[in-house]
Amino acid sequence: MRDYDETVIDYDDDDDGRDYDDIRQAGGFCQPYVGLACSKFVGNRSVLVRSRLEQSLVEEQLAGTRQQLDTWLTLAQQLGQLQSPT
Repeated sequence: MRDYDETVIDYDDDDDGRDYDDIRQAGGFCQPYVGLACSKFVGNRSVLVRSRLEQSLVEEQLAGTRQQLDTWLTLAQQLGQLQSPT
């Protein structure tokens, strides 16, 4: 018995224009979600992936984006502190 919920959310027209059935027919499969970025929303469910590495690749991309945003926010705060009151 599996210890995760196998509920699959059917998203039509994902970023590459393919829907759930297209991905399944092309060899996609479900695996338990193991990431951090969407754990609040996905929880203990399975996600549809196209390869065994897809989840880790997406997590790496999201981590990089998150780091860039943090850097920009820090710079914006520093610039705001340098601004003289008018």
